[in-house]
Amino acid sequence: LQFDDWAVDPTFRPAYSAACALLPCDLPDRRDLSLLKSRALKVRSHPKEEGALLVDALIVNEAEFDQPFPVLHLKFASVEGNPLASERFSPADYLAGDMAGVKMMPARTPVHIEVKAIDPGTQAVSYTLDFE
Repeated sequence: LQFDDWAVDPTFRPAYSAACALLPCDLPDRRDLSLLKSRALKVRSHPKEEGALLVDALIVNEAEFDQPFPVLHLKFASVEGNPLASERFSPADYLAGDMAGVKMMPARTPVHIEVKAIDPGTQAVSYTLDFE
């Protein structure tokens, strides 16, 4: 009963973990997007490709537990705050080098990401990076 909810609850998870060690069950990954933060977000013109941008950031899992890497949602807006463009990046798009293929984002460990995005043009004056 209520396995999906209680198995991720910190109060009940240890009991479910012990039970799943003996029974054929898998615990769902713990996930809390509100504990994911971006730091040092920089968007600049791509040095080699016209019409493209380079996006650099540190993403940090501030939770006390590892959680799946999120989909990144980059949004651009006009001076009036109207949305102009957006782009989504899966973990496979932004994880490279030693992190390529890693599924879980370690707790309290900054991860540097760099992705290439399409330049939305000169009307874009602000940008945000959200997690999904």
